[in-house]
Amino acid sequence: MRYAHNPILSPEDLCPSQPSMQIECLLNPGVFRYDGKVWMLVRVAERPAQAEGEISFPVLDAQNRVTVMRVPAASPELDLSDPRVINYKGEDFLTTMSHLRLVSSTDGIRFREEAGYPPLTGSDRYEAYGIEDCRVTQIGTQYYLYYMLHRPSSPEIGGNYIWIAQSPDLRHWGNHRCVARTRKGMWDSARIGAGCAPIRTGEGWLMIYHGADASHRYCLGAMLLDAADPSKVLARSRTPVM
Repeated sequence: MRYAHNPILSPEDLCPSQPSMQIECLLNPGVFRYDGKVWMLVRVAERPAQAEGEISFPVLDAQNRVTVMRVPAASPELDLSDPRVINYKGEDFLTTMSHLRLVSSTDGIRFREEAGYPPLTGSDRYEAYGIEDCRVTQIGTQYYLYYMLHRPSSPEIGGNYIWIAQSPDLRHWGNHRCVARTRKGMWDSARIGAGCAPIRTGEGWLMIYHGADASHRYCLGAMLLDAADPSKVLARSRTPVM
C-alpha cells in the first residue's frame, strides 16, 4: 500500500540553486542511514522561468557555471520535437539540468537540508548535462556511490536498456553487460532504467526498476537478479507493481 504521506518531499520544500532558476521536480534519491538519521541524496531538476516568445534552457559554461541560453521560439534552428531535449543548431540540450542535494530526517517522513553540505553539481564537460540518479550503498563503515547499473545506450543506438558494470576500485569500470531489454507491447516497451539500490533477499537481488511505454506512461516493476551473478535475470514482473 502506498504511504498516505507521499510525496514526502516536493519542489516547494527546497530553494532553487540561483535566482534565475526554478525547481521543476525532485527525482530518484539515494537513501541511507547515518548518525541516527535517514539521509537522501536527491536529484533536483531545474530550468529557467520561461518567457513568452522565447525558449530558455540551462547550460554549463567554460568555467563550469550554470548559465541560461535564450533562443527566440520562432527560430528555424530550434527543434522541440522531444519533450525532454532541445536541439538548437544541431546540438542537443536538456530542458532541465540536475544536481544533487543532501537532506536528512529523524523520522523518515519530514526532510530538511542541513548546513554545511553544498549541492553536488556538474564540474566538467563530461557532466555538462548535470548529475543524475545517484545511489548509495553502505559496505562496512564506508558509503559508496555505486556498483553500477547504468544505461549507456539510446533509442537510436541499441535501445534504452539496463546494463551492469564492475569495478575493482570505483574508478575504473568494465565488463559491461546488458541485463534487461524493453518488451514490445508491454508497459516497459519504450525504455527501462534502474531504480533504487538492489535489495539482497534469500532468492537473489531484488531490483525495482522503472519503465515507460510508447505514450511515456511511467511505471515501476521488479526484477530478481542472481545472487552470484547479477547480470542474470531470474524473474521479471509482467505487470507494474506501481
